[in-house]
Amino acid sequence: MNIRILLVGFENPPETKHNEIINVIKIRKRKGLNVYAGENFRIPVEDSAKFYSSGPTLIKGVYFRPDLPTIYDYHIVVVSKEAILFLKEELQKKKGDFLYLMMASFGGTLVVPIIDETNGYKNWIPAPYPLLTKAEGESIIWNEKHWMYSVMKKYERDFTWRAHHDAYVKEYDETEGESYIATNIAGNPISFEWGSRNGRIVYLPFYNFATEQEETTFLRELLNKIEEHSGITQQEPIPFWASKPDYRFGIEDSIDKQVQTLIDKSRNLNHVKSILWLGGTQLADSIAFTMKVLGINCEMTENEGKHDIEIKETELHAVVEVKGLSTYADVKDLR
Repeated sequence: MNIRILLVGFENPPETKHNEIINVIKIRKRKGLNVYAGENFRIPVEDSAKFYSSGPTLIKGVYFRPDLPTIYDYHIVVVSKEAILFLKEELQKKKGDFLYLMMASFGGTLVVPIIDETNGYKNWIPAPYPLLTKAEGESIIWNEKHWMYSVMKKYERDFTWRAHHDAYVKEYDETEGESYIATNIAGNPISFEWGSRNGRIVYLPFYNFATEQEETTFLRELLNKIEEHSGITQQEPIPFWASKPDYRFGIEDSIDKQVQTLIDKSRNLNHVKSILWLGGTQLADSIAFTMKVLGINCEMTENEGKHDIEIKETELHAVVEVKGLSTYADVKDLR
């Protein structure tokens, strides 16, 4: 069986093996258009075509060439940092496709780099998507137990991080601990693998290869490792349409809802626990969230330039100022 691979937003495909089909979707810009890509992002190549098909993405003059195909027609999908930066609106249009990829019986794999906090992901990546804190750093500790360790360790000089998961590895049990790929020195996961339905989503740290060839070489080794781990070559071919709703068992919808409920509960618990380590606006937001979990009617007002939180109970109207401390609170901090 041929392994079908989709590379979104890359320029040069790696060498194709005999049992692979690799499709590369490139990013292009209109002639004469100046595009600011930001540090360590590839500037879209100018399109040589004289005529352009119409579409909303052409308003800003950056688009996929060719258009994105059906995502769940592939076993492995790798999305570039440039695709997320320039064309996340186009990725959002394929939200249903990404979900079908995760539901596919062959167990699809989606690989995405973390370029910022959650805003770049939550409207197209199938749940669960992580709660991320925007930050930057170069400290990386790779997890020797993870199946991607050998590849990531080999290319560690090409990775930094621009956001981390709002959790600590020490909170994971032994099974969950093996799902993280790397942390910073504080123990926050900066790269991890999460299961979603039948598939998996692999979140990579921010990459910055010196040359296109180095990026292509890394992609080849990454694909080799994913194919080896997933065992796709040992599976019988299953048509992509088998993952569509018309061919799902009735009980699967109920199972998906139960799974999503558990995912939401887990995410909420992590949000509550984050009051133990967050600071500033994020701490105020976590405390307001915790109050709501406890049944207190309140509103986060710090973003409006007011006090941090406003409690709006029937018999109590109060304002709350949040103060994060590295030690215990003192009575003088209360008023």
